[in-house]
Amino acid sequence: KAYQAGDDALDRHFALIGLQDFYYRHRAIGDEYLQKCIECCELDIRHLDQMQKDHYDREYQMLRAIRKGKALENEMKERGVMSGCIPAFERLAIIYEKQKKYDKAIAMCDTALQYYRKYDIDDLGFADRRMKLIAKSEKVQ
Repeated sequence: KAYQAGDDALDRHFALIGLQDFYYRHRAIGDEYLQKCIECCELDIRHLDQMQKDHYDREYQMLRAIRKGKALENEMKERGVMSGCIPAFERLAIIYEKQKKYDKAIAMCDTALQYYRKYDIDDLGFADRRMKLIAKSEKVQ
């Protein structure tokens, strides 16, 4: 079994990162490995909002045992969102760039920027990557 609807999106996120790494590392074996990597990245990206919710719920349940009322609210505000990088964004941008599918790579940068802005997270260089991809695509045209 891979995953079912009720599975925790946070756990799924980290499992998918492992799968993305595996399939990408073995992409030279055959095209199906690269395709599986792309599918794992896309699945991860589709569930990022749920991953953030599950992260919040997990943190809340853990803190609820030791904090109450305003102290709990303040701690949750301080902890905020899960703010790490999302490897699927970069991996897909790289894959599409190597395939010379610049429009798809730029669209992936746009998706990453939208996600990072939504959660008030540093864009991790996606604005710069986007500009470089636009310049590359203009050279090809």
